[in-house]
Amino acid sequence: MTLGGRLYPTCPRLYCQTANDSTQPLSDTRAGRLSSLLFLGFAALCVIVPLLQTIHRIVPTIVPLVDEHRLPAPFPKLSLLLGANRDFAKDLNTWFDNRVGFRDLFIRAKNQIDYSLFQTSRKVFTGKDAAASKGLRACRRST
Repeated sequence: MTLGGRLYPTCPRLYCQTANDSTQPLSDTRAGRLSSLLFLGFAALCVIVPLLQTIHRIVPTIVPLVDEHRLPAPFPKLSLLLGANRDFAKDLNTWFDNRVGFRDLFIRAKNQIDYSLFQTSRKVFTGKDAAASKGLRACRRST
């Protein structure tokens, strides 16, 4: 085989020849494509599955609901679309954030990772004996 005026030996079927005279196993290029497709598929699932869960609730509740002591944001008024400001987009983002699929699971997982790996928590204060207590009682005991 001639490429660019140079003579290249024909390679077996399992190898492919590149212009810089290096040979790569064909399986490496297939493995690279396969890993790229697997990564792309995983990334797509990470976006699509929570969106489907938001719309249809395809998976039942996995973890107990987070007790937030507040009402979720209502759907924004469509009349806000007529305005030139960004109120509708801001309100829609708040509405979506309150209802995204697997939200309770993500909140609990984030809190558990923060506590287990970094020994920090925004809402729970831990004492010297590793007993957890909430709110001002923990602040009063530690002082």
